Amino acid sequence: MYTLVIVLTLILAALLIITILLQSSKGTGLAGSAFGSGASAVMGVRRTADFLSKFTTILAIIIGVLCISSNYLIPRGDNGQESFIEKTGTTAPASTPAPAPAPPVK
Repeated sequence: MYTLVIVLTLILAALLIITILLQSSKGTGLAGSAFGSGASAVMGVRRTADFLSKFTTILAIIIGVLCISSNYLIPRGDNGQESFIEKTGTTAPASTPAPAPAPPVK
């Protein structure tokens, strides 16, 4: 289930990036120039901008919900398995004090 949520989140994130790039900025943007003006001729420039804006908001909300829900679906080590650090039993080496500076030569 966790893998499904992660894959779905990645697909929606790619779709969100494409949707953001299609929106027109203060200049022409990618919506009208790079992909032709076929979509804006059918729906009109204003309706296309409204649709892309709403679609961007919906995608962002869905990705946010999926990210929060994936936190609860992360497989935990509650089933008695030890983590890698617990298995190896190693600890961080103790820091040794720095050597004293040598006395000045006369």
